[in-house]
Amino acid sequence: MLKSKNSVICDYIYLKSDLEERRPSDPDRTFAVGDFTTLFQKAITTVDLIFRNGVNWEAFAYSFRQLQVKADTTDLIIQSIENKGDGNFVIRVSVPPNADKVEVEQYFKREYQTALKAMEEKYRYQLQAKDREIELYRQQNESLWEMAKLMASRTVDVKSITPES
Repeated sequence: MLKSKNSVICDYIYLKSDLEERRPSDPDRTFAVGDFTTLFQKAITTVDLIFRNGVNWEAFAYSFRQLQVKADTTDLIIQSIENKGDGNFVIRVSVPPNADKVEVEQYFKREYQTALKAMEEKYRYQLQAKDREIELYRQQNESLWEMAKLMASRTVDVKSITPES
């Protein structure tokens, strides 16, 4: 590889050992001027947020907004979302060149965990309220059932309710 004034000059690379995962994938193609830099420079100005077992998008949105507020910038932009399979995701966030990537990632993860806990508490409270509602309905149904049994056990004098002609 040679480095020119504005970009890296590279015909192709292999991402894995044993000459596997060639880029560009087509063996008859080579990188055009600037392609290599475009493809790989994003790693320099991004933070990769890794999520195992899925992403809670509500918690993500809240945490991402908190990160933007703390950093006092809108330069934090979601660059890509990759589904790696098995519920694993990588969300690549572009950051300003002078950003402390470790701090950005740690802050985001703390906010995300805090948001998850708050949502869990909210859901737990809602479930408890539903459980109380269900118990109340059960009690009301039991009362109605008892009333129906009581009414059914009474004898009714048919003559007294028949209109006279």
